[in-house]
Amino acid sequence: MASWLAFADSWHLVSTLLVTIGLQITCFLISYALQFDKITDLAGTANFVLLAWLGWSSTEGTPTTRQTVAIALVTTWGVRLGGFLLKRVLHRGHDARFDEMRQHFARFLGFWVFQIFWVWIVSLPVTILLANPTTDNTDTTALDVVGWVLWGIGFLLESTADQQKFTHHKSGSHELPCMRGAFSLCRHPNYFGEMTCWVGMLLACASGLEGAQFIAVLSPLFTIVILLFLSGVNLAEARYDKKYGANQEFVDYKGRTSCLIPMPSSLWLCLPATFKRLCCFEFRQYSASSRAQQPLQYDAKPATQV
Repeated sequence: MASWLAFADSWHLVSTLLVTIGLQITCFLISYALQFDKITDLAGTANFVLLAWLGWSSTEGTPTTRQTVAIALVTTWGVRLGGFLLKRVLHRGHDARFDEMRQHFARFLGFWVFQIFWVWIVSLPVTILLANPTTDNTDTTALDVVGWVLWGIGFLLESTADQQKFTHHKSGSHELPCMRGAFSLCRHPNYFGEMTCWVGMLLACASGLEGAQFIAVLSPLFTIVILLFLSGVNLAEARYDKKYGANQEFVDYKGRTSCLIPMPSSLWLCLPATFKRLCCFEFRQYSASSRAQQPLQYDAKPATQV
């Protein structure tokens, strides 16, 4: 057991897990004791940044360009997302996700335990990269650049979509969800941007990984599975169908707009249904509630652009 722990922590796996458990459980105890939910998302994003800088501090010698950029990307992502989510929950006054679990110790703890796994698994590419000797794989590669570009596209899309959605709701427009700007290209541009960020991060770290270290591929895979099936697209689709499903304008918007992959409405309307399901994540369950009564009738007019 001791030798296995030593091997695992040569990649900083044990130490980062212990730090993550310590931080998240501490924040949980504070949140539960005070019945306070405004630090939940901030605790998660800050944890990513903390792990990255702890990895930086343990790097021997001068960090490589690849390691330095990885630190910068994680920090930028964490500060932006954490700041945005804090601003949003302060504006709303509470986090509705926890209204039914905040007073239940085990249920509330369950969320924080899940957050431990989320932070630790999604951080794997950067964690392992920073644990590697700085003398190996020091040259910037084409794969690094591809990863940086993908990360930048995802970051820009997610940031833009988050702000557009926040502005839409802040203006008091609650009759319909945000359907303009990035949301005219797909119904969940913020989730697509998040997935793209972590695919890009894996590629940006990949040239510094080898062999079993490619367990880091779990990072984008975990992100994609969560956002598609657990706490992202599926919940949002069900919520929107329930809230706006009787509104024909929303039904028209949903019919002409890609679920996840950004594209013009004119292209989306030309694609076969099977292709949409297999390649564009337009799964049947995302429209289950609105199709329970009758088939959706779509108006093919293009969405209004901003």
